[in-house]
Amino acid sequence: MMNDIQSRIDIDKLLAVFYGRIREEERLGPIFNGTIPDDHWPAHLEKIGDFWETILFQNPKYRGAPMPAHIRLDQVFPLEQNHFDRWVNLFHTAVDEMYTGEIADEAKKRATLMAGLINFKVESARRPGFVQ
Repeated sequence: MMNDIQSRIDIDKLLAVFYGRIREEERLGPIFNGTIPDDHWPAHLEKIGDFWETILFQNPKYRGAPMPAHIRLDQVFPLEQNHFDRWVNLFHTAVDEMYTGEIADEAKKRATLMAGLINFKVESARRPGFVQ
């Protein structure tokens, strides 16, 4: 029987599996690999781990602004709905393979909401007069 996500260690394991798959994925891999050099992945995973620890365990570790980063990314690698859909699908699959329970379900819910919000902001930023 699988356990629920219970700690930062569990988050880090999930992110290692998930982003390992992302980096190999045909649509998303070129975006992530073209943006994050190999030697920056440990720091990137640490920051994303802080984000998920903040979200799932209300431990305020994350310091950052994901929206401006994704808006800048869209100017280099145009992001489309299918990119976000694939990201969510891979995230849900990784969670389902590794964990089960209330926090795992919350992680999937939050990932879906986050992807939708980032996609909305990215599309909005393409319009004249966008104010963040």
